[in-house]
Amino acid sequence: MFLLNFQHNGRIIVSLASYDCRVGVKFLARVRANRAFLASQIGPRSPWRLLETEGGWYAILEAPRIQSEEEWALSLLASDGVLVQPGFFFDFEREAFLVLSLLTPEEVFREGVRRVLARA
Repeated sequence: MFLLNFQHNGRIIVSLASYDCRVGVKFLARVRANRAFLASQIGPRSPWRLLETEGGWYAILEAPRIQSEEEWALSLLASDGVLVQPGFFFDFEREAFLVLSLLTPEEVFREGVRRVLARA
């Protein structure tokens, strides 16, 4: 068991020993549901490709190379209100990858995915 102790005036503020496991279960369910939804939206003829992962709370999309990762990220934010991270934030060696958080509430995530995938 890991303990995260932060002391302020001699008192322990946070301890993972008292962490409510139900919260973790809810996050895991959300991550799985969001990933499944995203995968279901990308068909075999889609210009988008979902990369396989071995875990984590991010999904990595390979975007059509009609613009750079940075242009994708900025235009999605400005035009569609969708925040994604460009792959170069994660040291991808080539273009064009977008990183999506799977921790986003499901309905918000689904609408964001629809907006992203509609762009190409």
